[in-house]
Amino acid sequence: MTFICIVAFQLNAQVLGTIKDPDGYTNVRTEPTIKSEIKGQFYSDEIFLIADFDYDTIPDWRFVGSGYTSEHQLRGWMHASRVQDLDLMPEPVRPEISEDQKTITFKNDTILFKVTFQEFDSTNHKIIYDERGYITSIDGKYPQGTDGYLPIENIKNIIFNINGKQVDFPKEAYFDLYNFRKNTWRFYRNRLTGTLMIRSDNSDGGAFYMVVWKFNNYQYKGRFLSSI
Repeated sequence: MTFICIVAFQLNAQVLGTIKDPDGYTNVRTEPTIKSEIKGQFYSDEIFLIADFDYDTIPDWRFVGSGYTSEHQLRGWMHASRVQDLDLMPEPVRPEISEDQKTITFKNDTILFKVTFQEFDSTNHKIIYDERGYITSIDGKYPQGTDGYLPIENIKNIIFNINGKQVDFPKEAYFDLYNFRKNTWRFYRNRLTGTLMIRSDNSDGGAFYMVVWKFNNYQYKGRFLSSI
C-alpha cells in the first residue's frame, strides 16, 4: 500500500497510455507484484493516465489511472510490458496547420482529416451562469477549456475520410470542447487493434483538458476526456 500512497496523486496529466495485450485486457493491481490483489482491468483501446514517478526501483511496473472525468475510476499497478505510451505509437500522418490557425489537416494516400475552427458566437448558444457570473453550462454541457469564461473558439466542422469513405464523427463528440492548442494535435494507430486515435491537449490558459477520439472500421468508438 506504501507505493500507492506515494504516487496516487502524481498521475501525469500529459502522459497517456493504453494496453498492448493480445488477450484484450490487462490487470490492474494494488501493489507492483503479480501476487497482489487485482483491482480491475483496462481493455484494448481504453486510455489511461501514467503516473509521473521514478520507476528505477520498480522498472517492471507502472502506476496507471483513469482520467479525472471518467465514470469508470480505476487506479493501480500494471506490468510495464503491457503499457503502451500513446506518444510512442505509430503516427501514420502528421498535422498541417494553416497560417491563420483556422484549420488543421492530416493527409496522406489513405487518410484525410480536416478540422475547421471558428470564433465562438454566444448568440447561437444557451449559456448558464452561476451566482458569481461564471459559466457552468453551454447547450446543456459543461464547457471544457473555458475556466468559467466565454470560449474563444470552437470547432465549426470536421471532414474525415479513409480510402475515400466517410468516417463517422458525430458532433456530440466535440461540441462541448473549446479553446484549442493547434500544435498538440496528433494522429495515432494501434497496431494490435487497428484503431485510429486523434489526440488534442487544450486550454484557455487555466482550464486544461485532454481528449482522445477513437475510430475503428469507419466508426466512432468513443472518446477519452480528462481535465484538471
